Amino acid sequence: MASKFKVLVLWQLRDRERILSELKENLPSSDFDIIIPSIFTEDELVKIAVDADVILGMSVSRRIIESAKKLRLIHAIGVGVERIDIAAAAEKGVIVCNTAGLNAVAVAEHAIALLLACAKRIPERHNKLREGIWFRGEPSIELYGKTLGIVGLGSIGIEVAKRIKPFGMRIIAIKRHPDRELAEKLGLDFLGTPNDLNYIMRNSDFIIVSLPATPETRHLIGKKELSEMKPTAFLINVSRGSIIDEETLIKVLRDGKIAGVGLDVFENEPIDLSNPLLRLNNVIVSPHVAGHTLESWRRCMKFIADNIKAVLEGRKPLNVVDPKLKYVPPESRFKL
Repeated sequence: MASKFKVLVLWQLRDRERILSELKENLPSSDFDIIIPSIFTEDELVKIAVDADVILGMSVSRRIIESAKKLRLIHAIGVGVERIDIAAAAEKGVIVCNTAGLNAVAVAEHAIALLLACAKRIPERHNKLREGIWFRGEPSIELYGKTLGIVGLGSIGIEVAKRIKPFGMRIIAIKRHPDRELAEKLGLDFLGTPNDLNYIMRNSDFIIVSLPATPETRHLIGKKELSEMKPTAFLINVSRGSIIDEETLIKVLRDGKIAGVGLDVFENEPIDLSNPLLRLNNVIVSPHVAGHTLESWRRCMKFIADNIKAVLEGRKPLNVVDPKLKYVPPESRFKL
């Protein structure tokens, strides 16, 4: 009787039981042993990983990778791979995949929800009314005729553009490799390269950041870029907290240099409860849940299971992370 393939799931969050259930639906128990450790110290994981064929998770160190003698695939349960040692995996010939594109609709919807919450001052009015105060406050603003800047026109940025156009907004964006045909299809008013970031910052009424976290994108939006924004503009981040210099952002918000922000991500997560962002009136936050929908989870679990089967059967999986770029090139990415 052939031995089963061992799938090690390194996931400590509350929804791990849901992940386990979804994986079991897609990976038959006759062929796979799915293991979730009870102890998550690196020393313990090094021991458990020795005979793992596949590791699922968001944080996989060099030690764990080097200890896993049978390892063929590391699959991120999400998009970010900054805590997976991609170099160590590449040295061992281990494929690294993520779920880029699978939660693009969910994240795009959440980005627009944050944008609308900022524009319509919804949390402020909601909170006042619950306190028994009939509060109208300053007028809100319309989206019609305003300009949206998209920093990173990848899977998420494209889904944002599709959904925001019917609001009557102008859309300007930047992309590592601009695609004129795509720009025309989406009805963009401008599509530039990363060198045009300051143009986006200067000319947008709303800015949505949807870039991968890489060494090149760390603090891409800092003092200079934030100073370019209109005082009436809002900044939305649904990608990774490291892309915006948080310390500088807090100062800009305190000084009223921009209208406000909608943040689903932070430089350090979970966010410290003493972080000033949680006390500023021009900040709307959510706890890194943009992609956390029932539909995207089911889609991701089936996708991960299909990729596991592909690798173990000698076929090429989808969404392979480029070891040099540290993300999945757009042309290789899953598309709905």
